[in-house]
Amino acid sequence: MTTRSVRSRPMWVAMGSLCALSLAATTTGCERATPPSQPNATETEPVSEDSASTRSYTVRGQVVLVPDPVNPATELQIHHEHIPDFHGWDGALHINSDGVPGMKSMTMPFPLDDPSVVEGINAGDKVEFTFIVDTDARRFWVSSMTKLDDDAALDYANKSPPVEPDDAP
Repeated sequence: MTTRSVRSRPMWVAMGSLCALSLAATTTGCERATPPSQPNATETEPVSEDSASTRSYTVRGQVVLVPDPVNPATELQIHHEHIPDFHGWDGALHINSDGVPGMKSMTMPFPLDDPSVVEGINAGDKVEFTFIVDTDARRFWVSSMTKLDDDAALDYANKSPPVEPDDAP
């Protein structure tokens, strides 16, 4: 491996992460009808009385990558279950291109404001985590995480039925 490729690797990883975040941010804002609530993810809105634009989601998933303190280009990545009540940057319930409400199950990066959230967590661990979305600041982050039992069953199916155009408000 050349010296140049070693130096450019963190930039490449950071660019990939930036692309993933951009994709997540640009796919979160269609207005449609709200489906029935689902048990996998829970939302509490607002997080504080000071910010009606802040929502909290408690979700389950499996950790794919844990940040490496030695390499600042690494970040927390989790394959999470479907979040049927996920709202986009515009504050409206997100509807995917195939009509499924919420955020589909996927592997995505999650920023951490406090690195201690992932203490004792390793890649492959099943977790329940809470992430905060602030639509005014257009940012999100994981605020807490609990390791689940190794035999905890995760369900990556999209549980909400598609919203038909006739069902839209």
